[in-house]
Amino acid sequence: MKWSIAILSLLLCLVHAEGVETMNHLTVKEQKLAAIAAYAANGDLPELKKALAAGLDAGLTVNGIKEILVQAYAYCGFPRSLNALGTFMALEHERGNKDPEGKLPGPLPAGKSIDFGAANQTKLCGAPVKGALFEFAPAIDEYLKAHLFGDIFARDNVDWRTRELATIAMLGAMTGVKPQLEAHISIGKRNGLSDAEIGEILAIAQAPAAVPPKTSAFPVGRENTAYAKYFTGKSYLAPLTGDKRLNTPVFNVTFEPGCRNNWHKHTGGQMLIAVGGVGYYQERGQKARRLVPGDVVEIPPDAEHWHGAAPNSWFSHLAVECNPQTNQNTWLEPVSDADYLAATRPGVLSPKVLVVYFSWSGNTRQVAGWIRETVQGDLAELKVVTPYPANYRSVVAQARREINDGVKPPLSTRIEDMAKYDTIFVGTPNWCSTMAPPVATFLTGYDFSGKTLIPFVTHGGGGEAACASDMKKLAPKATFRKALVIRGNDVAKSKAEVIEWAAKIVHANP
Repeated sequence: MKWSIAILSLLLCLVHAEGVETMNHLTVKEQKLAAIAAYAANGDLPELKKALAAGLDAGLTVNGIKEILVQAYAYCGFPRSLNALGTFMALEHERGNKDPEGKLPGPLPAGKSIDFGAANQTKLCGAPVKGALFEFAPAIDEYLKAHLFGDIFARDNVDWRTRELATIAMLGAMTGVKPQLEAHISIGKRNGLSDAEIGEILAIAQAPAAVPPKTSAFPVGRENTAYAKYFTGKSYLAPLTGDKRLNTPVFNVTFEPGCRNNWHKHTGGQMLIAVGGVGYYQERGQKARRLVPGDVVEIPPDAEHWHGAAPNSWFSHLAVECNPQTNQNTWLEPVSDADYLAATRPGVLSPKVLVVYFSWSGNTRQVAGWIRETVQGDLAELKVVTPYPANYRSVVAQARREINDGVKPPLSTRIEDMAKYDTIFVGTPNWCSTMAPPVATFLTGYDFSGKTLIPFVTHGGGGEAACASDMKKLAPKATFRKALVIRGNDVAKSKAEVIEWAAKIVHANP
């Protein structure tokens, strides 16, 4: 079996910032770069070519993309890197080599690459990286420090946050590299990536927008190529009605994350009914309105507006054409990236919502990120003072002892102002048919009187078991809502389900 240099990232640091995060999302350019990195890593060259074109159209530069495709060889091997670069070179030739070149790297730091590479590695990880494996094979320690963290990470035309974004996307698109992926998630957090952004990267890596997901009960339809020039990003169109005697044209329109149509207006007005995912609608001069399934938008005649998906979610709505005999559509200018981001990041939907979770394998973390993206509250990961073992059997044995003995391990995470939260999503894996002990520590550490708690549970086959019922015992003065339960193997394909559940339950009556 052949191993890339990145196999040793298992030994990189695991420390990252604790506590509550502020809301953050990937930009459209970052989404495109994540897809490029993922397709380069899994070797899907036809889709890579599409992702490269989309990235260039979104404003990525030639040199910036080259830098990531060169870096790819350290994580997925020379063949994948060379094939990706060849695909990019051919695409640039087709496009007339007219795309912006972008910044070239400056000179490397003075001195030996192993010295400044070791310094870079320590800064990335937060501590020097040592271990028995490096004593067993000193050459690989030298290659990591001198070449990966020296020659590559010292090239300054791509910052470390972006390099880690690409690395997480590459590893997320590959199999058999879970320890390295988890290590780089920690490094990414140290270098500016939030949990929500990492969740987006992993969602892109595991299904890099090649096939639109079915976000509702309605058909997705075909790619909307006829009107592509009026959209930023890809959209899909499915006609739902055909009887012309009724004079009621209805379409299901599906937008990929970050996709929106141009400013436009209808002389006869229009009606939108949100049916899947999360999206936005904005009239000229008005604040954008966030849309979740069940929302209805009545657009007045001649009102200039746009609508589309959230930056991190697919979105589907039914479009009902009003007054079809005389209704005319006028397309206007595109919605700029700056205006789109300003509209879709107006602040939190409710500053009184907290998403808190414990995760060992990463499944509960990913679900938590999607929930936070949807409800736009604060996010906190429960970290124990003494980390659990990385070995599966060891962590099961420890969890069983703690649960049997009623141990509540101390947490390093502290929620400073719990009083400000009215609604708290509480995430846990099913450990031995109950919540993980760190969650029990959290629930016994605060007063939840008058608050609403919403459990979400990931499991390996045991279902919800007593997770939610045991939570109720520890927080008897809280109001509980029905838990979301997802099997661990299904998490990667459950984003649409999580978003729809979270959007509905946060506003539901107890």
